[in-house]
Amino acid sequence: MADYDKINSLFSYTNGKPNIPNMSTIINNLCDFYKSVYGSDIDLSKGNADYQYIYGIALIINNIFSMADNMYKQIMPDTAVASFLDVLCSFSNVIRKEATKSTCVVYFKGLREGSYTYNSIIGYDRGGNIWRYYDSIKVSNTDDPIAIIMTCDVDGDIAPMPGDSPEDHGGSWDNSIGDIQTASPADYILYQIDYPDVGTYKETDGELRSRRKYELNGKSVNVLEGLKAELMSISSVDDVYIYEGGYGNKPLDNSDVKIAQIYVIIKYKDVDDKTIGNIIYNKLTPGVSTAKCTDASTGTNKTYTIPKKFGDSEIKLNYYWKQCKPIHPTIEVKYTINKNYNENNVKDDIIKNVKNTTYNTKLGEVLSAGEIMSAVMRADKPVNGVSTFFVTTCTIGGSANYVAHDTYYEYTNFVFALDPVKNEVTLTIN
Repeated sequence: MADYDKINSLFSYTNGKPNIPNMSTIINNLCDFYKSVYGSDIDLSKGNADYQYIYGIALIINNIFSMADNMYKQIMPDTAVASFLDVLCSFSNVIRKEATKSTCVVYFKGLREGSYTYNSIIGYDRGGNIWRYYDSIKVSNTDDPIAIIMTCDVDGDIAPMPGDSPEDHGGSWDNSIGDIQTASPADYILYQIDYPDVGTYKETDGELRSRRKYELNGKSVNVLEGLKAELMSISSVDDVYIYEGGYGNKPLDNSDVKIAQIYVIIKYKDVDDKTIGNIIYNKLTPGVSTAKCTDASTGTNKTYTIPKKFGDSEIKLNYYWKQCKPIHPTIEVKYTINKNYNENNVKDDIIKNVKNTTYNTKLGEVLSAGEIMSAVMRADKPVNGVSTFFVTTCTIGGSANYVAHDTYYEYTNFVFALDPVKNEVTLTIN
């Protein structure tokens, strides 16, 4: 008996999205179907005519499925491309940004008296790009330099480097000033002393998708930015970070943030719960709730309750946020010293620099070993222009980079250990 399930199972939907089988699956299912019709002993080896027929049918089916899959992708903003994506974004009043050209103020001198019209003055930069003057101008005094705006022929961020003014070259007007230089007519000199207003390339599909999402979520983004700004206005608050549920950026401390929730993380020490709670309540969009902090090692879950009466009944609205606790993964810095090194001259500055660097690392940012090494090196006081020490290695919690789980760093213990044989100091910070 024919097993039609082998055919029917080739195409299905999951949550409205087509499940497209690959070519191998189509061939195997067709072979199984034919065996159910003609018997399992049918010869379907690759050199057999029956297999070649099945392969041809499978190829047709595969092409139809591929077309259906492509059509589906072109009606979804996350997968549509080119003009299909343009149409979908236009429904949200988001239009792809076209490419623009770079423009630059260029000075010229020595042009013959007369009128110069559209596209009659041309310059070249060192990269071989053509720059044109697209306006018209009348020249009556060729002794004074005249400023014009020239436009590059090429789309995108073409940015020729400027040079010094002629006065910086002893009044010399030569072609070494700036990247945009003399072209045609040949009886004048161009020079460029300003940076260009660089153009842009045509917006890519990925950039257009991102901007569409941002525009659609603009209200939410503005609310969160307003909430953050209001919290940061409190003098005792040092930093604020807010996660928005459902957008892929999950909290590093693994707290659970659901859709239509935000997770507010605040770095502060002495602020009344009522002050913070009222700000969140007044700034938050109705229908959006706050998530709890579940990582006690990096923060304390704070709660502020506001009672609200509805007729004869009363409900309590709870607003949560995370008050950060400082962490201090061990930092180890090693540096070699020379005969001019004096620990007493640099110790206090090293401690101050490292404390500032670690404490001021923003919530959600990576603390890198390079930053610590730079902080230590800035404390050096060279003798006769020669550094007294040089940092060789640094680790934070045993690695080159460390990501705090949505909290901040605070260090109090600094131990300097000198190895006189190696002329090396090991600084341990915890």
